Amino acid sequence: MICGAIKKLAVTAALIGGGLFAVNTVWSGAVNTAWKRAQAKLERKIDPDFELARIRDEIAKLTPDMHKNISRIAEEMVAVETLEQKVNNLQAKLDTEKTDLAVLTKAMENGTTRVVLHGREVTVTQVKDKLRTCKNLEKELANNKKILDAKKQGVDAARQQLVEMRTQKEQLEVLAAEYETQLKTLALESTRRKLQIDDSRLAEIKASMERLRQRIETERTAAALTEEFNTGKPANAKGESNANVIDDAKDYLNGAPKKTEAVKND
Repeated sequence: MICGAIKKLAVTAALIGGGLFAVNTVWSGAVNTAWKRAQAKLERKIDPDFELARIRDEIAKLTPDMHKNISRIAEEMVAVETLEQKVNNLQAKLDTEKTDLAVLTKAMENGTTRVVLHGREVTVTQVKDKLRTCKNLEKELANNKKILDAKKQGVDAARQQLVEMRTQKEQLEVLAAEYETQLKTLALESTRRKLQIDDSRLAEIKASMERLRQRIETERTAAALTEEFNTGKPANAKGESNANVIDDAKDYLNGAPKKTEAVKND
């Protein structure tokens, strides 16, 4: 019974732990997704001109960054020169020690007990010490050569990276200039759209005037038709002949006063 209860508790704990892990995983993913959406939404609200200005500020900061890298590369180049000089000195010292070792070894082979090295007389028993010195120098020289090669490769890579950084900076400046031109073009087009005159009221007034004209013409035509049917005379017959109408038209075109006006003046 006790073992069964313990097993049930263990299973329940495992299920709870797994459930909490799943909840935490889902919650973490949901928070991450929500943050990305909020960030994207915020970026869409940022004015393009402001964003371009911010990017240009960042591009301008690349210059001091390059200067910092130049300083580091210069320091590393000096370190390489110093290490190269050290390697040359070690090589020269090793060559000298090997020469001395060869002299001592030959003296021992010949049964000589003492030899003169660099103006000083030494015993041939120093062969062992000289051999140890040569081996130590050879190890030190090999290690310094490895370090020197690594530093040279690092300097070359840094110089290449600096050149690439300068090239990309120039490309970004050109791209920023192109985007600025595009934004100015968009702004101009937007201004033109805003300057379009709203003539909807004028069009409505003209349409109203046309409808009014049609009503007046309809009323006039209806009145003429009514008179015609009531009197039996044509609608355009108003007690004057076509000849009189032609004379009036000629007088009007020639600037002569109308007969009616002349009568009134009398």
